[in-house]
Amino acid sequence: MSGNRLTSHIATSAAKRSQAQYDISDLVADEVLDTIESITEYCGQFANPQTRLNGFSALRKIGKTIALSTNDTLGREVQERFQSGASLVDGMMKIINFMTPVEVRVIIEHKSNPNALWSKLQELEELAQNECIHPGIEEVLNLLDPARDEYEEEIDEDEDEDDVH
Repeated sequence: MSGNRLTSHIATSAAKRSQAQYDISDLVADEVLDTIESITEYCGQFANPQTRLNGFSALRKIGKTIALSTNDTLGREVQERFQSGASLVDGMMKIINFMTPVEVRVIIEHKSNPNALWSKLQELEELAQNECIHPGIEEVLNLLDPARDEYEEEIDEDEDEDDVH
C-alpha cells in the first residue's frame, strides 16, 4: 500500500471508529444514568450505613470517570450529557440526606489525608469545574460540610472587596 493510500485508509478507519463511538454514546450515557439511579435507590433510608458510604463513593468514581473521559468521541459525547444534567449530583445529595451525622463525619473527618473520600470529592469538584460537567457539585461538598460554604463565602466577599479597591 502506498503512503497516500495508507494515510487515507487510516483516516477512513479512524472516522468509522469515531462514528461508531458517536452512534453508541446515547446508549452508554443512558446506561450510566441508569446505574446512578440504581445506586441511589439502593442507598436509601433503610440501607446499611456502609452501603450508603460505598454507594456514595461509587457515584464519586463514576463522576471522575466521566470527567476524565475526553480522549475519544464516546467519552466526549457521554461527558456532554453531564454538562447540563445533574443526575450524579442529585444522586449524591439524596444519599447524603439519608446519612446520619456520624456517617457524614466519616466522610469529612480526614480532610488533610489525600487518600480520604473528602479529598477525592474535592478532586471531583475541580475536575467537574474544569470540564463544565456535574452542575451543582459544589453543593454536595457544602451539604457535607456547611462550614466550608461559609468559608468560601468569606473568601468571595474578600475578593469582591479587593476588586473594588
